[in-house]
Amino acid sequence: FTLSACVDTMDTHPSSSFEEETIWGSKSTVEAFINGIYDEVIRNAGYAGSGSSVQWEARTPNAVKCSQVGEGIDGMATELVIANVTGSEVLTETEKPGLLAQAHFLRGLIFFDQARKMGRFVPITIPLDPAKPEEAEIPMTANVAESYDYVISDLKIAAEGLPASNSYGLPTKWAADVILSRAALQAYAYTNDAKYLDVAVAAASDVIDNSGIALSESSGLFNETDLY
Repeated sequence: FTLSACVDTMDTHPSSSFEEETIWGSKSTVEAFINGIYDEVIRNAGYAGSGSSVQWEARTPNAVKCSQVGEGIDGMATELVIANVTGSEVLTETEKPGLLAQAHFLRGLIFFDQARKMGRFVPITIPLDPAKPEEAEIPMTANVAESYDYVISDLKIAAEGLPASNSYGLPTKWAADVILSRAALQAYAYTNDAKYLDVAVAAASDVIDNSGIALSESSGLFNETDLY
């Protein structure tokens, strides 16, 4: 059966995209944009489900696919959020910190994912402009320590700026603290630099002492046989 209609009541324009002024014109539309990035990060970065190994490979010097388009170095638009929210003349100064904290949290998750998989990665921290190809000539991090410094910097901003409680499905400062402590502990494992232990202990202690969240007593929680 084929159904068709000629009533244009539901037609809206533009039909496939939104003007930048619309996206960055209010807190609610910025939040909607950020929600789309959550979906990309959680699925494609492997925090839930499984990501594409070819996509990971495209971000390394061993790349078998490196067009930097569909499987590019980092196709998730956290830098757009940071740049446009920071420079916004529409958003209030009380609205900006929470939005920026979410963007840094998401970028921290992306960088942590790349650091875990590859050690070194290409840190994209600005929106890339097709008219300025030289801006895309970004070197990889020099070593694992530099990689984790990017990760920890973003997650610290997130932990300071995210709220203690949030709507269902959105992160809190405690979520950022948990990821921060995990990233710092892994940074120590690869570098043996004790400064990362201080970061890990401080973040974990914040959750344990101040969040009011009951810790799991599951013996299998930190065990690959009961990972999920």
